[in-house]
Amino acid sequence: MWKRTRKKAISQDEETWISEHTVIDGNVLSQTHLRIAGKVNGDVTVNGDVSIGPNGSVRSIVTAHNVHNAGLIDGSVHVLGKLAITNKGRVHGEIAATSISISEGGLFNGTCLMTNADRSPTLDAPHRFTSSNSETARLV
Repeated sequence: MWKRTRKKAISQDEETWISEHTVIDGNVLSQTHLRIAGKVNGDVTVNGDVSIGPNGSVRSIVTAHNVHNAGLIDGSVHVLGKLAITNKGRVHGEIAATSISISEGGLFNGTCLMTNADRSPTLDAPHRFTSSNSETARLV
């Protein structure tokens, strides 16, 4: 009578593009990988990977499995896996990630919380940082 449906894994072919001359004022929620060449002023929550191009920018919270940043993130980044900041990439804000790489020339200003697989933030409810001083930040 009722059939169980299995969640299909996201293939590398499935991705959503936000082109260079596009500005989104609002939140973006995607079940596929996302490439941002334009500007997003709002939360980005992706059940996949996010790639931000050299002219791309996000101003708010980015939550994804992995993030490759060659543009600008001004806000929080929550990744279950790896955050890669290229030599042209910039992050101003808070990071929670299992792994981080910053290429020479890449820029990160803010606070960072390294997580492990058991304590990674979930994609269902983005977490916010709280800080009691400039050196200590934690997820709540």
